[in-house]
Amino acid sequence: MRRLMTGAAAVVTLCMVPACGSAPEPGSTHSPTAPSSTVSRAAIAVTYEGHDQTSDGPSDAHIDLVAVPPDHVRYALKQTGYPQMLFVYDGTRLLVHDPEESQPWSLYEKPEEHPDQFVVSDLFAAPGSAEFAKGCPSAKPLGHKRILGRNAAGYHCAAHFLADGSGTFAFTEWLDQKTNVLLESDQIHATSFDDHPDINAATFSTTAPAGAKVAVYAARQHAGDPPKKAAAFDLNRVTGSSGTGTVSLSDYTDKPVVLAFFSSDLAFGDEDCAGCLDALAALTQLTHGGTNPAVLAVQDGEEGKPGYPLIPKGLHVDVVVNDPASDVQHAYGLDGQVGFAFIGADGTVHQVFNKAPTDQQLKDAVDAIR
Repeated sequence: MRRLMTGAAAVVTLCMVPACGSAPEPGSTHSPTAPSSTVSRAAIAVTYEGHDQTSDGPSDAHIDLVAVPPDHVRYALKQTGYPQMLFVYDGTRLLVHDPEESQPWSLYEKPEEHPDQFVVSDLFAAPGSAEFAKGCPSAKPLGHKRILGRNAAGYHCAAHFLADGSGTFAFTEWLDQKTNVLLESDQIHATSFDDHPDINAATFSTTAPAGAKVAVYAARQHAGDPPKKAAAFDLNRVTGSSGTGTVSLSDYTDKPVVLAFFSSDLAFGDEDCAGCLDALAALTQLTHGGTNPAVLAVQDGEEGKPGYPLIPKGLHVDVVVNDPASDVQHAYGLDGQVGFAFIGADGTVHQVFNKAPTDQQLKDAVDAIR
């Protein structure tokens, strides 16, 4: 999450960038949960200040949180050296504003499919729940104290590291007993708590400002889901690949087609994407060079130079197009270095993969649309 780490209150547990080092937060795939009997449905507004000493000097953060726990959240973060970020969750969709991104506004139709973003289900997790245990491993109670005139319960959370080196350092946190929201941790503390903030229609709106270009991450299609209509597109062929001009989804009307998304960075290897090149090569073989069914390779990002189109070795198909801002990839709910969308002859999406699938998964998906 670029500047955040998980904890029992994931979104307001600060991780200063230089201090995070080799211990980023573990991934989380759990989805927002129904309100706990210990969680208030009343609106709250909390302001936080964070301070840390890093190898680059002091780093400060200011956070404004407005919420109707547990499923309506507005969260703004301003941290030293970074522009302000905004996260708005309306109970279903998540809107993110990050001025450093090429497309500053992003809308996630199914946020739980993107756990590296805002993990709202941790924000108001009740101690003792599975969600709380994921953010605060081996929690040990520290007792109670008053913070901002509110009753708070403290916990020591053990360090937790996975085989890939990801995880969290040990930390302590104090939670508001009425709402379970964070009041104080090692690097951050609440400076104000409002039980009756002003809430209006715009507070939890996930509609971007008028005129803003928004990267929309659609909900993914999973095996067993009712097929849905494939997102239409028109993309330019990659210079130096076979043919010229544009390619449209309508070119495959009444024909099955596999969209094979790949990052242009994969042309330099897949050290950070285990199995990615193997999956592209396996798809090439399974479809007889992208002919049965047809394979449309969609390059995300830089196109490359004439004669050097940044197409990975092992991907041998006739049609390669460029999706410079990854708009088409996102329209299928995908954001990985490789991704696959299997579209039947009826024009509906049967299944997608946001990472390299196994050979058997590829074979089954191909057979399902033939």
